[in-house]
Amino acid sequence: MIEADLKFHLCLGDLCGNRFLYSQIRTILVPLFAFVSMRVIQSHQTAQAWESDLERHQRMIELIREGDPYAAEFGVRATVQQFGARAHAIWQRKQDQNKR
Repeated sequence: MIEADLKFHLCLGDLCGNRFLYSQIRTILVPLFAFVSMRVIQSHQTAQAWESDLERHQRMIELIREGDPYAAEFGVRATVQQFGARAHAIWQRKQDQNKR
């Protein structure tokens, strides 16, 4: 699932047609997703922990298709913030459980 998510985001970056931007996106996302993959393995997570994020990804596609760049930007920013908060909460919960 993580690999598919990375491909999704790289594809979005590629679709913009800006080679420099795509290069920057790739430079940031590949290590980020490697880190996420390590955390997922370390915490023995399953794909179920991230199911709610699938809907957010679908919403990002819908916003981009609507053609309003400001709405798309807002939606993507909100999704990234929600992912970060969820990831932190999930990993913190696992860490707390492992300490018990």
